[in-house]
Amino acid sequence: MRRILLALGLSLLSPLVAEFLLGDFPLTYLYFLLLLAPTYGGAAVVIREVARRKGLGWPSIVLMALAYGVFEEGIMTMSLFNPDYAGQRLLDPGYVLALGIGVPWTLFVSCRSSCPSW
Repeated sequence: MRRILLALGLSLLSPLVAEFLLGDFPLTYLYFLLLLAPTYGGAAVVIREVARRKGLGWPSIVLMALAYGVFEEGIMTMSLFNPDYAGQRLLDPGYVLALGIGVPWTLFVSCRSSCPSW
């Protein structure tokens, strides 16, 4: 039972850190935790379990978390490749035509998305 509670805690803590503590949502939207927990929390629990069962260390956890960050922002929200994402033109600074990304934005969202999974 203790393991289930710890996994549930991790799955709720991940979106709390990623979206609320970084200021993306105000605390009045705390019910969003239930909507975001499968995305952020599911990834955090899977990364933790894979690392634990395979005996992998922190470098592997960081790499898996960064891969999740690229997947989430690149595929799920599409902010890495959409030049007019949310009408903000986030890819304009540091744009690399061959990759179709803006380097500063890619580094920011990859690191930010992966932090809750550590």
